[in-house]
Amino acid sequence: MHFGHLSGILWIMASKRRGVTLVAGLLIVSVLVSLTSAMVLLGSGNLAGSFQSVQADQAVYAAEAGGWRAAKELALSSSWTPPTTNTTLPVTGSQFSVRLFASGALTPQGVTVPAGLTYVLSTGAVPSGKTKQVGMMIKTGVGALNYAALTVNGISLNGDSSVDSRDPLTDLVLPNPASVAVNTPGAGISLGGGSHIAGAAYVGPGASTSLITVGGGSTISGTLGALSSAIPLTPVTLPSDPSALPATGATGGATVNWTPGAFGDVTVNGGATLNLAPGTYVFKSLQVTGGGQLAISSAVQIYIQSGLDVNVGSLLNPTKNPNNMKFMINSGAVNINSGGTSYGIFYAPSSPVSLRGDGTIYGNLIGESLEIRGGSHLHYDPNSTGAGMPGGGTTALVVSQQTF
Repeated sequence: MHFGHLSGILWIMASKRRGVTLVAGLLIVSVLVSLTSAMVLLGSGNLAGSFQSVQADQAVYAAEAGGWRAAKELALSSSWTPPTTNTTLPVTGSQFSVRLFASGALTPQGVTVPAGLTYVLSTGAVPSGKTKQVGMMIKTGVGALNYAALTVNGISLNGDSSVDSRDPLTDLVLPNPASVAVNTPGAGISLGGGSHIAGAAYVGPGASTSLITVGGGSTISGTLGALSSAIPLTPVTLPSDPSALPATGATGGATVNWTPGAFGDVTVNGGATLNLAPGTYVFKSLQVTGGGQLAISSAVQIYIQSGLDVNVGSLLNPTKNPNNMKFMINSGAVNINSGGTSYGIFYAPSSPVSLRGDGTIYGNLIGESLEIRGGSHLHYDPNSTGAGMPGGGTTALVVSQQTF
């Protein structure tokens, strides 16, 4: 073959190889561009999806915050109602709102709330507008004021005394059990001299009901049993210290009007009247005897550092609502004496409490120990709502939870 002809053939073949290489290179570049574009699009999608996921999570967290806030409030008081406005959380600016559905009600999800439970529906929202809902079935636990009488170390009734359940406004006997309980396994409940309890009687967790003794024509209408766990009895913490404040009060037939505040030893006697405006008071001690009267017109909470000595008829609560006159005693004996009728809640988990001398109380008696004697009567008000009052306590159980 001629050398020139051969060179031409080689040049053509080389050119073809360069063309193939160029085409292959262009194809590779095209593929890389396509892959890069796809990755950019995928990344953008992931970022958008990630943002939406974060927003959804924050909305769920806000809804859960509302649900658990409701559980806490219901633990303190089964009569709690949620705010009508949204609650804003710090930092994120997320909000939640809460609705409650009582037993028997139909939820937005079409479920009937079982007996004894409350349904909490909490809606969480974030600034971007994303919303989520959390639904909780909640059973409110047992607190101190679910009992007519509750103590740490024993209850005794003697001398034709009684515990029952009555409407404080009408004095009608109610079917609600007026149960009593003690927290300490070794402590007992004793009835004698024709006394009666219209409800159940519970000894401490795991204790034998042999610690409950009923004699001398006495009766307990409800069951005898043991608590599954001790009922919360938080020690009373005073809002302020009254120990250095001077003694004061009302004597000699005077009428004295007070507004909320802190006072030293308070004595009301000699036919005097001490009127308390609604609010919170702190006393070093309180004694109302000798014809003296302590009077309220609306809700009053009285914290006492050490010792309460009153005649039943000296406590004037014309509202007849025990929740409007609450005594929280830190220490010292609580003596409720002589005849008469009053309406109030006495919470003194570190104090021996006695009701005697034909006295009648509508409300609750909570103490380190309790003695009711001399024809005295404790009428439990089922509408007591102070389980969450300062010094009280109860629990709430989340039975189920769903996210929508």
